[in-house]
Order: sequence, then structure tokens, then C-alpha cells
Amino acid sequence: MKKLLALIIAAALCAGLCGCASTVSVSGAQIDADGHLILSMSDGSTLDAGLARGEKGEKGDKGEQGIQGLPGEKGEKGDKGDRGPRGEKGERGAQGIQGERGATGYSGGSGASGRDGVDGKTPYIGENGNWWIDGKDTGVYAGNKVEPEPDPEPTPKPDDPNNKYCRVTIKYWNYDYVSEQHYVKKGLPLKSEITKMPRTENPSGFYFVGWFVGNTPFDIDTHINEDITVEAKYAAAAYTDENGFVFLDEARTKLVIYNGAASEITIPDTTVEIAAHAFDGNEYIKTVKIGSSVEVINDYAFANCFDLQTITFADGTALKEIGEFAFASSGLTSAVIPDSVTTLGRGAFRSTKPTSVTIGTGIASLPDFVFDHCRFLETVTIGSNITSIGDQAFYGCSKLKTVVCESETPPTLGGYILSGAPDLKIKVPANAVGAYKAAPIWSTYAPYITESN
Repeated sequence: MKKLLALIIAAALCAGLCGCASTVSVSGAQIDADGHLILSMSDGSTLDAGLARGEKGEKGDKGEQGIQGLPGEKGEKGDKGDRGPRGEKGERGAQGIQGERGATGYSGGSGASGRDGVDGKTPYIGENGNWWIDGKDTGVYAGNKVEPEPDPEPTPKPDDPNNKYCRVTIKYWNYDYVSEQHYVKKGLPLKSEITKMPRTENPSGFYFVGWFVGNTPFDIDTHINEDITVEAKYAAAAYTDENGFVFLDEARTKLVIYNGAASEITIPDTTVEIAAHAFDGNEYIKTVKIGSSVEVINDYAFANCFDLQTITFADGTALKEIGEFAFASSGLTSAVIPDSVTTLGRGAFRSTKPTSVTIGTGIASLPDFVFDHCRFLETVTIGSNITSIGDQAFYGCSKLKTVVCESETPPTLGGYILSGAPDLKIKVPANAVGAYKAAPIWSTYAPYITESN
């Protein structure tokens, strides 16, 4: 276009210079709206030189792609975006297996046997420190009784401005006389404050008789309504037989310790009660036969008897109570709890070695840890009167395969009852299968519950 305009202007100038016209010359040029070239002449006139714009040519071929330019500079950092919605909470992880409890420690060695009582009566230390027999002061000073400091005046519990609590002072021997205090809400038993009475050692030559308030026997279930002092009482052994059995009384009803070295022993027929720790840690006994007259086996009575394998009860046994940890950490290879037993203490058979256990119909409540970590246990039969099973009753019994529960009503369960038992069958009465599978905690064992044969 620019070339065409230049040619036209050049032609007009040439015409002027050649005399083909007057001396009028072109002073300017422009293209109007119709595409004509309009020349502006020096005399002020205009000259239409015709169309100055040609037809639109065809579209040319696409040119080759040019060389890529250099990268541009990095832009500024954008604003932080809004926080996304919070994800759903993940499932709770499985609870870890509880660590094993340490084995029961050995008890201290027993003191030497005391002398025989006078006239068949049990001697004891009176409040004045003298020997007393049959309620009479012999005037002979015992020589080893240390009176504790007098109790201070009763004081209310710090946060008890209305004196709703009673103070219970407990005194006992633990290589010296010890005094401790507990505060119990009026009308409740001491058991609401502590789970068991403290363990008491025996002063040299004496044995624990029991807990007393004055001359009245005291039990942890006793309801408290005033400040009291509970004291452990001790007495010298009155009789030692030819087999090494030491009794607290001349009638030989309370067996307090065994000083013999036999591997097989038979508890004398006169025995009604086996004292706490009576055989604790014995290195010799392997078999124990318990006569029909025994009613109570106290705490730790046979604990830590590592070679003890068998214990049998006479027909018609009168046994009512087995204390806490009574056989714990012994070598027992079987356990049959007679129907006569109504009370079973915590951990009574903990860490023993039975392959089978039978729990009689007298037991309504299995306590915590009762067969905890019995690693060889395979079969358990629980009597029909059971109503509750405590925490870790069969925890750590890794070989347990069969549990027969004869109660038609599912007993309540604590925690970790059957933990560590991968191959398990729980057999219950045929008419109670549905109830067991639907009961709290039992429902978690539903796949293992089946009717008994």
C-alpha cells in the first residue's frame, strides 16, 4: 500500500514537472472511506486518483515456530490457602498386654519356738509387758515387748470440719512396733479405706494371734462409728510335736509353722486353722494332705513352696476359706477347690503349674489374679453358683483351651479375664448360649462360646 501511494505521488509530480499541466503540485494524499486515493493539490483542489487498496490476498502459509524465549522471572509467592477440613479420628489401637507381676517374695525366717505354756494355758504378753496366763499376771517381765508411743489426741481429718470421719489406728509388729492411721467415713467398714490389713511379722519366739480392739476380735469388714485402735496380738507357741509342727495352743488347733524337712506331710487331724506364712518358702515339701478338720488356710500359707506339686483334701473336708496368695508361686500341678470352700483370696493360685482346675459350687466370686499366669493351665471348670469373675483371673494362661462355666446366668466379668488364650472354647449350658453371647464383655468372646456336652 505504501509503495502504491508513493508511485502515484511520484507520477503526479512527474506530470507537473514535465509541463503536462500547470505548475500546480501535490501537497498531500490520503485514502477516504471508500478506499480511493485523494490527492491534495497546491492550489487547494483535490484529485481522486482512484482505488488505492487492492483485493485482500489469500492467507499466507503459517510461519515456522520461532525459537523459544528465555524463561520468565519467578512470580511472587501466592497467599496461603484455607485449611482443609479435619480428617476423621482413626480407630483406637489395641490395648497392650499387661506386664507380668513379680513373683511373691520370700517371707522372713520364723522365730524360735517358745516354751510350753503353764498348766496347759496359752501365755501372752499383757499390757504391762509381763507374761499372763489364764488372765493372771505372772509378774515375769516378757523382756521383748516395746510399747509404742502414746497416741496423740484424736484430730479430725484435715478436710473434715464436721467430723464425719473416724480415725483408725493400727498397731503391729514389723521388726519393731509400728503404728499407722487411716480415716474412715462413719458407718463404713475399714475395708472402704484399705483392701487388707497390713502384713505383720512375728516377734522372736511369738506368733500372730489376730487383730483385736481391746479384747474383742476385729475384722476389716467391721463398720466404724468412732475412733478406735486395732492391735495385732501375739502369743508364744504352746506346743511343738515330734514331726516339727508348731501350734499356738495346747489343743493344737492353730498350726503356725512347720520346722520339719519331710517331703510328704499330713496336717494333724486336730488342726482347724493354718496360719499365714506357716509353710512359706519351704524347700522340702512335695505333697501335702489336709485333714477334714481344717477350716481356714490363711494368706501365703504355702506360697513359694517351689517343689510342692500335690495337695489333697480329705473326704468330708470342712475347709471354708483359702487366703490371699495362699499357694502362689508354688509348684502345684493340679488344683481342686472343694465345694465346701466359700471364700477364695486374691491370687490364691497365681503363677502355679496346674494343667487343670476345678472350682467347687461353694464359690460365688472368683477374685482378681486367682489363676493369673498359670502357664500350663489347659482346662478350667467353674461351678454353677459363680456370679462374678475378677480382673485377670486367667490372664497370661497362654495354653488355656477349654473353660466350662456351669452357671446358667452369665457371671459379671472384670478386665483381661482370658487374655493370652488364643485357642479357646467356652462351654456353657445349652439353654444359656444366647445369654452368654449377648452379655457384657462375654459378647467379645461370642465366637468361642458353645454349649457344653
